[in-house]
Amino acid sequence: MRELGGSLGIALMGALVVARETDRLKSGSSHAAAFTDGFSLALWTSAGAMALRAVIAVFMLGARSRRDPELAPTFQRYLADPLSASEP
Repeated sequence: MRELGGSLGIALMGALVVARETDRLKSGSSHAAAFTDGFSLALWTSAGAMALRAVIAVFMLGARSRRDPELAPTFQRYLADPLSASEP
């Protein structure tokens, strides 16, 4: 399933690059500028999607810790210091 998600993500990013590059080339931009602008759009879109997923994950973990009181200390420790949350 992970491979399918990765493939679809790369295909979507490629489609964004080509669409923006084509649009910029039609408006008279150089090929290098159009290509760079296309990748900029794709990378910003990807970053926005990852940020949205992170927010959703935090809310889902918070809801789970409220349902299962044993998870609450782990979740609170994660919010305080995400890098040390995996330590016991």
